Amino acid sequence: MNEDAWTNVAETFRPDIETMSKISVSEINSLSRCLKKHDYGYRQGLMSKDPPTYLSKGTYYHELWAAFLRSVAAGSEFNVDVASRVILKNRNPDRPPVQEPDRLQVNALFKKMIKDLDMSNLDVLAVEQEFYVNIGWWEPVNAPEVERRVLLHGIFDAVVQDRETGDIWVAEHKSAGRRWDEGRFMFDIQAKLYLAAWEALTDSPPIGILWNFMYPKATEQRQQFIDPVESKLLVEEVQRVINLRATGLVVRQPVFGCRDCWFKDLCYAELSGQGGEYLRESEYVIDTDKVARFADLED
Repeated sequence: MNEDAWTNVAETFRPDIETMSKISVSEINSLSRCLKKHDYGYRQGLMSKDPPTYLSKGTYYHELWAAFLRSVAAGSEFNVDVASRVILKNRNPDRPPVQEPDRLQVNALFKKMIKDLDMSNLDVLAVEQEFYVNIGWWEPVNAPEVERRVLLHGIFDAVVQDRETGDIWVAEHKSAGRRWDEGRFMFDIQAKLYLAAWEALTDSPPIGILWNFMYPKATEQRQQFIDPVESKLLVEEVQRVINLRATGLVVRQPVFGCRDCWFKDLCYAELSGQGGEYLRESEYVIDTDKVARFADLED
């Protein structure tokens, strides 16, 4: 692992991170799905006052994995119930709490998942590692002839390396309501972009993704090998998404489906001429940092 790469992230990018342009996989997905959804969530900075409980359940699942992998890296014993108590004790009080039935369910599933998991031949290279990385994206600012770099912002759930073969894997922990079909694996962009991010940071290309799925009553682990050409083509496609973001275009795109959109009621109210002011005040708060970021881009 290239430690200088992480030093570069910490010392070069972070001091200026608020003045630099960045994009996350969540924002890329939002732009790709519906420009109006992106407008609500990013340009207007609307956030639900009462996010669904499955979000905190998924976060807790990630926290358990992080505790387990850090114990593996340290060579120490791991106990799910002890780790759970530590997580709850140290949890940020501003974050939505994990519901007790969800916590107990995740604990039971996680115990089964790691019971026969052999980590003896794997070195843990990163756990819940936040990054900002330049993988070649740019955006126009104020005028088409002026550009600035766009950093990919994300968090590696984990990165591990096979001690015998040297193969590097990016691990993704996912809580899902049902098993993914093959199309979902083919078109998932997060893991592929994270492979490109790790290579840009370390000059060591991962060979694929280790998926750790948690379903309502079961768990599953899968390997997915990724062709480097596939990641390269995806990086190029996201550049076109960034160009679209820079236009400021706002169009409703219901063809992609609105059932699971957090803004569907507000969107319909505005589209049908009802205004939506009451929904804005009662259902949402505003992330002022997001609003400011886009104001700076457009000034």
